[in-house]
Amino acid sequence: MLIDLVQNYGYWIVLFGSMIEGESIVLTAGMLCAHGVLSFYKICILSFIGTCVADQLLYNLGYYIGPGFLERFSFSRKLFTKLKPLAIKYQNTYILSFRFIYGIRIISPVLIGIIKIDPKKYMILNIIASVIWAVISCAIGYAIGAFTKSLDFNFKYLMIAGTLMILLLLLISKLIANHILKKNNIN
Repeated sequence: MLIDLVQNYGYWIVLFGSMIEGESIVLTAGMLCAHGVLSFYKICILSFIGTCVADQLLYNLGYYIGPGFLERFSFSRKLFTKLKPLAIKYQNTYILSFRFIYGIRIISPVLIGIIKIDPKKYMILNIIASVIWAVISCAIGYAIGAFTKSLDFNFKYLMIAGTLMILLLLLISKLIANHILKKNNIN
C-alpha cells in the first residue's frame, strides 16, 4: 500500500517537496529509485524544477519587496546581517553554493534579491546551481538506496537507514556552515 501511494503521488511530492524543504525529500526519492519505485531521471528533473522555481520566486520577493519583507521576521534580520557581507563579496560562489548549506537555504535567495544582484545573472546562476543540486542530491540518495539494497534491507529498514543518513548529512552541512561563518567572523 505504501509503495502504491509513493508510485502514484511520489513525483508530486518530489516536485513540491523540493520547493519547500528539499534535501530529505530528494534524498529519500533517490533511495526509492535504487529500489525501483521511482525513476531517477524524473526525480532529477522534478527536483531541478522545484528548487529553481522556488528560489527564483524567493529572489523576486527580495528584489521587488525588499528589506521590508525580512523585517517581518526577527530571526531573519540577524541572519541577513550576518550573511549580507558574504553574499556581496562572493556573489557567484554564494549563489552557486547556498543550497548546500543547512540553515541559509530559504533566506539566501531573498537576501540576494534585496542586495539587488542583477536578475539575469541570478537567473543563469540559479539554473546552473539548481541542476547541480538536483543531480548531486538525487545521486547521493540513489547511492544510499543502492547500498541498503546491497545489504538486502527490507523497506522498513531502508527508511530507517535513509533517515539516519539524511540526518548525518544535514549535521555535516550545519558544521560546514558554522565553520564558514566563524572563518568570516560572521558568527
